[in-house]
Amino acid sequence: MGPIESLFTVLGSFIGLFLIYFIIGGLCFFLSTFKRQESSVYGREPDKKTSEQKRNRYEIRKQEIDNLDTLPCQEMEIESFDGKKLVGRLYRVEDSGKRLVICVHGYRSNGKRCYAGFVPTLHNLNLDVLVIDNRAHGDSEGDHTGFSVLDRIDIKEWVSTMKDSYEKIYLFGTSMGASACGLVAADMPEIAGLIFDCGFTSPIEAFRVRTKDKLPPFLTEPVFFFGRVWCKMILGFDFYKVSTLEEMKKVECPVLFIQGGEDTVVPKEMAEQ
Repeated sequence: MGPIESLFTVLGSFIGLFLIYFIIGGLCFFLSTFKRQESSVYGREPDKKTSEQKRNRYEIRKQEIDNLDTLPCQEMEIESFDGKKLVGRLYRVEDSGKRLVICVHGYRSNGKRCYAGFVPTLHNLNLDVLVIDNRAHGDSEGDHTGFSVLDRIDIKEWVSTMKDSYEKIYLFGTSMGASACGLVAADMPEIAGLIFDCGFTSPIEAFRVRTKDKLPPFLTEPVFFFGRVWCKMILGFDFYKVSTLEEMKKVECPVLFIQGGEDTVVPKEMAEQ
């Protein structure tokens, strides 16, 4: 074998190894991002390393959830387009004026954990509150999260289920839930209002923020590409082609944006955009 052939052999092996690395890396990215992760309704319990601030936050959240569990609610179930059981809890007030808020939690959370503290406040405004668990979260079925894309379809089904009982339906979404609600409001002009709490501009931009300080783009972008391939094969959607930023241009209802200036998961620039 001559030097040219040897060089091509080495280059071929090198390229092959990198291709395998990115294919496997894409699968690992897909599984770590979309695979269901079980957790307590309260979230991660504090340990010795937990800061006092996070410990206090956990105790407050735990008390809010315990208080929520004392309120009467109607357990609700619907079936998703792909046969998953989706669970929600409807908290009514005496005179809601036939107005409902559907609350949609964020990534790796659940309805109670995210909205237990908000239900009393919304009740004080004479609003019925439907707190849902997204697919692959809480008590809802599913092996993979929808990362706002499949949740968009699920929330539209919740709205369709409830719209005959209410004159006005509002959406209140947090983080991933906010992005999903933005997509829904773009599709459904009957939505009366939207609270958009720290939602991201698109799934791929959210992924880039997560890895920004961990790996350089020339390593992460190929992994995202192959993660995209796995996502299309397993879940049937392309997270590169979903843009909440673009879809929000179609939203006609009033929108309240909420964003923390020091948010490191969803930077404030996304809300400004």
